[in-house]
Parts: sequence; structure tokens; C-alpha cells
Amino acid sequence: MDDSLLGRRLEVMLQGGQQFVTVNVKDVCSDLDCDGCCKANSGNKAWKLIDLEKGPASQLLGFDTSSPRFDINDVPYPGHGGKRQGANPGGTAGGCLAGWLPAAGTAFDSWPRPNTVECKDYAGCFWAGRFKAAGPDQRSPCPSLSLRLDGGNGSMACRYPPEVVKRWNMAATYNMDASLLGRKLEVMVQGGQRVVTVNVKDICSDLDCDGCCKANSGNKAWKLIDLEKGPASQLLGFDTSSPRFDINDVPYPGHGGKRQGANPGAMALCYRDVGVATLS
Repeated sequence: MDDSLLGRRLEVMLQGGQQFVTVNVKDVCSDLDCDGCCKANSGNKAWKLIDLEKGPASQLLGFDTSSPRFDINDVPYPGHGGKRQGANPGGTAGGCLAGWLPAAGTAFDSWPRPNTVECKDYAGCFWAGRFKAAGPDQRSPCPSLSLRLDGGNGSMACRYPPEVVKRWNMAATYNMDASLLGRKLEVMVQGGQRVVTVNVKDICSDLDCDGCCKANSGNKAWKLIDLEKGPASQLLGFDTSSPRFDINDVPYPGHGGKRQGANPGAMALCYRDVGVATLS
């Protein structure tokens, strides 16, 4: 929508940096491909947008592209820090320790109490004991470790019971940015010391919560790690034993501006990938 640089050869550097790369602008960024990201990243045309392909980007920023799990969206390139007002704050390393990456964090309950907010408003009872990348498949008899159970709203299905889910340390990620699906992660609250290990085997879908996944991730500005109540309680130290427990009542720490663009109620998490998710 502002293509005056198209067809031009540019020398590009980070503001305040010394290294530069030379690039050929022969492609466009279209909002149709990324739910409005070009408009957001340019501050609605307040700034010229230069979207570097991974080759020149890696030359400029010094990151390695050789990993078989490489995803350009995981690169912690420096955000503008207010120097491009109106533009998406971008992929800053977010204050995480060296070797850790920033994420926005939330929590969910895979077996919510009936009639709680999690059950009714977030489809928690419908999906109780069921996970995008772990099943169980809906067949008769139910697959190993699963049973035909009521999720809490009268809906019978093959489900993994609470005791199985508890030992798996499950987490979910945004289905529209699912590069973490199937990965085992170590996760901490930014600035904290406690670490939990989770298996990302489920997704957060906006269809279940009126756009909450998009909002909590800042429309994919940050990886979303949605912790199941088991690992969430280990990380944050809350008690899940009350008969009236609802994960939505847990006062987990908001990001306090550390994850700009994300819902203010989302946590500032840091994570590192430690392998393939395993369930046993």
C-alpha cells in the first residue's frame, strides 16, 4: 500500500549500528497474507517498511539459519524501542536471559469444574481431556489411556482423565502461529527463577474464546504459550484443590509493558526449546 521503494536497490543498517547490507526490493508485503501485519509493522504507512529476506537479515543481525527447526519468527531481532512510534514494537528479545526467547503466556484448565467461566465461556468442558496433537481419537473402544467420559457439560467423548493429563505437563500455542506445536519447552516468568518443562501438544483457537488467542499473542507479535493448570500451578504456586477453582480467577502476573501489543493480562514468559514433546 506504499510501494515507492519497489524496484530499488538499498543499503540498510540498524539505527545506531555500523554494519549494513545491500538489498534489492523486488517483492511486496501484503496484509492479505498475514492478517494486517504489514499495516501494523509500518505504523499504517507512517514509516517505509523494509522486510528483509532471511539471507540479508542474517547478515545484518548475525543469526544462524542452519537449524532444521529454524523459523524466522523465532529470531529475537531488536524492536524499535519507541524510535518508530506507531509501528509494531517487533521482536525484541524481551529482557530474557541469554539463550531464552520471549513469549506471551496464559493458562488454561483441561478439566474445568462444571459451570465455571473456563467451562462455559472458553469451551473447556467441550474439550476436556482432548488435545490437538495428542488426541484421543474418537473411536470405540477409546484409545489407550483414554476413557469415554463426560467433560462436565453432558458431552460424552473419548478423553484422557485428569490423572493422565497431570503427568504430561501440557501446554498449548496459538493455532495461527503454531511453530511450537510438538516441542518440549522450558518456561519461566521473565525475571523469575522457577522453571517448568512442558509439552506443547494442544492449540489455542480464537473460535473457542472470541479472539482471545490473537489478543494474548499481540496478533502473533509474540509466541503464545498457554500453560495447562498443572504446570501453571507449579510455575506460579497457586492451589487448584478448591471445589470452586476456576483458572480464570488466578491472578497471574501481567506483562507490565514487556510484551507490547499483547493483552495486558498475558504474562511475560521466557522459554527455550529442549527437544520433541514426549508423553508417557
